[in-house]
Amino acid sequence: PSHAGLEILYYERAQSGMLRNVQRGMFGTPMTDLSTLVGVTSIAANVLPTVDIDLQARSLLDSVPRSGTLDTITPFPLLWASLGSGGITDHFTLDDGGSLPAQGYVRLDDGNAATTDEIVGYVGRAGNEFRLGRDDFTGRPLFRARYGSPLSTVGGDTVFVEFLPRYPDRFEPEAESGDLMKWERAISIPGARFDRVSWEFVDDRSGAGRAQVVVMTRLDATPLWHTTPGDARGEIGLYTDHEGRNAIGRVADRIDLRIMMRFPEGAYGPAGSGGGWSHDWKRVPLIDTLTLEYEKDWRIPHREDLPF
Repeated sequence: PSHAGLEILYYERAQSGMLRNVQRGMFGTPMTDLSTLVGVTSIAANVLPTVDIDLQARSLLDSVPRSGTLDTITPFPLLWASLGSGGITDHFTLDDGGSLPAQGYVRLDDGNAATTDEIVGYVGRAGNEFRLGRDDFTGRPLFRARYGSPLSTVGGDTVFVEFLPRYPDRFEPEAESGDLMKWERAISIPGARFDRVSWEFVDDRSGAGRAQVVVMTRLDATPLWHTTPGDARGEIGLYTDHEGRNAIGRVADRIDLRIMMRFPEGAYGPAGSGGGWSHDWKRVPLIDTLTLEYEKDWRIPHREDLPF
């Protein structure tokens, strides 16, 4: 539904039919004459998810300690938020882009606390219009559903909230763009038989939500990287198990390697039935070693027979 002319209110809590600590005219919406108010629709914008924190110290910067229990803590209002003016194609438009940076991420808050919000990355800005990355070969937009967040449907009342990433991951499978982030290395060994690739990494976390190391290979600079791994058109290899065989088994003069991090579904969102929030999206493994095994015929540049 259209949000034109509607005012958005922020409230800290609802108690006995009353809204406490109300802030009016949020996200640049007009102030409504409350004497004519006939109804209130909740589209609650959760600026930050609810998490459990360990307090190390209180009353910092000469502030006064708050009496009673700390059931809720209001974060510092540093994140910009605005209503969207439509859906998302290769770009999205906000009512007011405000202080959002030229490149970054936004979280799409649909007002439903029971669903996990989608995180979208953008690579350019012109006024209140924000441009997504594009695949250089297919032209399709990139960087939706980042950090393992679900793909969502954007409605007229969706609130776009600035999202502060810890690691700007912009990898997307079977896509090629200058905006994609990866480690890449080309190794030339003419006539070698490349046997296998393996790697070791450091990660003190476990579980389905932790970032996954993805290694890709191609031989003699063909085919293009956006080719589907393992199809008949080329020799793109994709490996995700650092303890697996990861066989290559091909003869070539050159091998190209790429390493990327992939956040699976659940890296960002509720942390299961036990409550809390997953923090797996904040960290990636540290690559310790990358090993390429190959066979190459010996060359004898000089031979000398002994006299006995």
